Amino acid sequence: MAMTKPLLPQRRVDQAIKNFLINPHGRSHATLNLCGGSCVQLVIYRSKVTAYLNDTKKVYPLGFYYSEDLETDPEIDYPAPPSPFYTYDTLLDLAKRKKQEVDAKKKAKTGLNLSNLPDFLPDNDVKIIQVKAPIIESPEPHSNSEPIEVSEKKEPTPAPVSKLTNKELKESLERRLRILDLKIEREEILSQLADL
Repeated sequence: MAMTKPLLPQRRVDQAIKNFLINPHGRSHATLNLCGGSCVQLVIYRSKVTAYLNDTKKVYPLGFYYSEDLETDPEIDYPAPPSPFYTYDTLLDLAKRKKQEVDAKKKAKTGLNLSNLPDFLPDNDVKIIQVKAPIIESPEPHSNSEPIEVSEKKEPTPAPVSKLTNKELKESLERRLRILDLKIEREEILSQLADL
């Protein structure tokens, strides 16, 4: 019986994304499996990080990965992802719920008793930043035994982002403005330290 690799912590996931973005002459995308039985697979592009639930025979799009640590990192230009996007913890919660739904559908197709299955409605403690229908990326990623797989393919042109409501647009712009303020403040502190 094969041992399950431990779940990659957010710090290592963010570092893998940062390493990919820092290399200007790298490939167009890379695949990162979060392991730990999560079935979550991230496909890292230069403009976004897409998340998928990689079941044994099918890949389900979950949305986009977002990390405030990456967005505030002055060494890289981490673009704000399109909707829907999720943080590390909410992405794992979403994947867990989706996996339960997929497993329930598989059991229903085989005629098993569903009376003992839990209710699959979203938990109240799960914080989803934005909820919209996921954009299906193509080509779909494939499972790999290696934690990071890099292949030579051109990045597909991104699908047009659906129109945001005024409230969503305002929230997004305010968040981006706060990030810019943090980057400027960091540069000022570094400049003052260099002068000392």
